Amino acid sequence: MTAALALVTDDTELPEWLTSADIMYEAGISYRQLDFWQRARYLRPERTWRGRKRGSGSPWSWPKGELEIARRMGRLRLATERSDR
Repeated sequence: MTAALALVTDDTELPEWLTSADIMYEAGISYRQLDFWQRARYLRPERTWRGRKRGSGSPWSWPKGELEIARRMGRLRLATERSDR
C-alpha cells in the first residue's frame, strides 16, 4: 500500500493515478486476479508514469475509476464463492 492510501477513507481523496498495490489493497483482490482481469480487458490500466508513456516491463498505472470496477468485481467473486459452499 502506498502512503497516499494509508489514511484514505473517501475516494475523493485518492490520487489521480493508483498503483497495482493500491488497487489490490483497496479492492481486496490478489495480484493474480488483477493480472487476469487486466489481460481479459475487464480492467484497463495504462503504462504511464508521471504522464509519460512507458514500454513493456513498466509498472501499470490505474485511473481512479478502475478502482470501483475492481471493487465490484471483487465483491461479486466473494459472493460467488460463498454461494458455492
